[in-house]
Amino acid sequence: MTIAVTGATGFLGTALVQRLLEVEDGQQIRILARDPSKARRLFGTNVEIIAGDITDQAQVGRTLHNVQVVYHLAGQLYHPIYPAHDYIRTHVEGTHTLLTACQKAPDLQRLLYCSSTGVFGVTGRQPATEEAEYAPTNPYEAAKVACELLVAQAYHERGLPVSILRPGLVYGPGDLHLLGLFQAIQKRSLSCDRWRESLSTSHLY
Repeated sequence: MTIAVTGATGFLGTALVQRLLEVEDGQQIRILARDPSKARRLFGTNVEIIAGDITDQAQVGRTLHNVQVVYHLAGQLYHPIYPAHDYIRTHVEGTHTLLTACQKAPDLQRLLYCSSTGVFGVTGRQPATEEAEYAPTNPYEAAKVACELLVAQAYHERGLPVSILRPGLVYGPGDLHLLGLFQAIQKRSLSCDRWRESLSTSHLY
């Protein structure tokens, strides 16, 4: 079996590839990477690296050649200074490019798209199920909604075998965002009292 991963050099992607290498003994792991040298530093010669961007149709097609499973994690993390078109290009255009390539991959058994609980916006004390309405609050979340709609359309109209994952706030080794917050709280340089009961989050290790 050949498994392809987009966004493999990111925080979540790196953890996924390392785990796949541990459990998928004898299977081929192929990744699409904008920075092949970084990918090689992370994974050595244990993976096949295709140099390219998620919006590059030719390189995405090469990545999916004879692939059975695709993990689509490529994306731009949210930051308020990033313009909306950055998310549109990386998330929406990139996902459209990937779905087009998936249609030309006859051996594909499953596409797993990594979305976010952010598609529901701020739910407060109200639990959100899979059927909850979309309520994005920023360009990143809106882009994730658009991608989910594209993936769902590919399933309903073309029968593409897809699954959509919606993790919450992910933390762990290599994290450059949440761990700093946790460490500040641990050192008492940041107080949790400022949020009191107004903050509700879901964390995934």
